[in-house]
Amino acid sequence: MSNIEQTYENLGRLSAINKELETKCFYLVFGGFGIDGILGKFTRPHKDIDLLCFRRDLETVKDGLKNVGFEMVEVAHHKDAELVYKLVSSDKTCTCHILDEVIDNCF
Repeated sequence: MSNIEQTYENLGRLSAINKELETKCFYLVFGGFGIDGILGKFTRPHKDIDLLCFRRDLETVKDGLKNVGFEMVEVAHHKDAELVYKLVSSDKTCTCHILDEVIDNCF
């Protein structure tokens, strides 16, 4: 599969993620697709999808990503083996970073 084909496949997967999560929780797209979304055009091929979500939505996001075909693996924080800090798909095409909210509702 060429880089362009992979980009369009991932764009379709991103669309499926949005349909699955848009009314269930807050999440952000960042990385290459996030930049391209802001610019309104493709700037380069994208091999993966990068997401951010709040810890409170972890189970919702895991279920949603599973529903659209991703097999996700939890990655523990290097300083605390019990603290999940990201989900990575088994094929490495999707990463979701988990954020803890702070008191003023900022990241």
